[in-house]
Amino acid sequence: MSTVPEADARIEALAAQEYDTPGAALAAVTEATAIINNQIKAEQERSPGTESFAGDFGDRLRRLLEKLEAMLKKIAKQFAAMSYSITVSWPMGVSVTVTWTPGP
Repeated sequence: MSTVPEADARIEALAAQEYDTPGAALAAVTEATAIINNQIKAEQERSPGTESFAGDFGDRLRRLLEKLEAMLKKIAKQFAAMSYSITVSWPMGVSVTVTWTPGP
């Protein structure tokens, strides 16, 4: 599992990159989502039985989700996605859905 600085740096790199195809962009979004989920899992292991993430991790999770959303907005615009969503659910996990515009 990545350390906090490694995870943050990897998400930053994925968000800053330009993608040539919707598939490559979606793979990057999937990777960023997996990194966030790994960080959530690590936090759950550090604080078993906790049903919320307050304090430092809550703030950090919010920042990671903002980066993921910015990445999705950029990709959605570039590849004409009809919509996208980010879901955070309990037990804690993040998932992403993208709906693409039908091609000709």
